[in-house]
Amino acid sequence: MPRVPRWLKRAAALSLVGLAAGGGPALAQCAMCGLGAEQAADPDTASRTFSLAVLVLLVPVNLLVAALAWLTWKARDWDGAFQPPGPGGPDQSR
Repeated sequence: MPRVPRWLKRAAALSLVGLAAGGGPALAQCAMCGLGAEQAADPDTASRTFSLAVLVLLVPVNLLVAALAWLTWKARDWDGAFQPPGPGGPDQSR
């Protein structure tokens, strides 16, 4: 099993401390979101709308990450070495 670098352990510990310290109720991240949440006539509808907006904003990010992962996988040679796609790159039959 490979050894985990010290910096990664420290980063994980710092992330856990940050999550534990910020465990209170979630606050709006921007002035527009906070104002929209405060002035909503129907809190249930506003909550559903904000949740849907978050999901809609996550779709492009996830698609970009998936595309980069796919491109990285396709550019990888079977022996594990990275070769950029193109002339002299990996076999195109995969």
